[in-house]
Amino acid sequence: MKRELLNNVFNCIEYIDREYGTRNPYKIAKIENIILSPTKLPACTLGISFVHGDTKFILVNSKLSETGRHFTSLHEIYHLINNHNSSNNTLFLLTNCRVKNTEIEKEADLFAFLCMFDYETDELLKISPDYWEVKLDEFRRKYLII
Repeated sequence: MKRELLNNVFNCIEYIDREYGTRNPYKIAKIENIILSPTKLPACTLGISFVHGDTKFILVNSKLSETGRHFTSLHEIYHLINNHNSSNNTLFLLTNCRVKNTEIEKEADLFAFLCMFDYETDELLKISPDYWEVKLDEFRRKYLII
């Protein structure tokens, strides 16, 4: 995992902390008027975010555990905050379920994972990027199973 990727994620976490005063995806969605809904989705799709007109949506697979839905909501909030919602990205996500081979997807996963902890970003920076990659993989295997 690249340090640059970590820095992008840490900057976004600091923004979230400053702007919203919480890392709770449901509170952030309420503040931002994002419609966040557990939805029956194909097993290969954990969640999807998109904008229709002026309205932002996050659909999270209802078959995920509460922890999985929390993570996926944060992942999708990362996409919305960073304007990753082009029609090409949405089409990519719909046709390549669970594929995490882009930097954007890796960043969104790491953002969601790190937001689930109460650490300050300066504390997170002290930990090796390789450590976070291993822990994120363990988390995926445990909580992102449908």
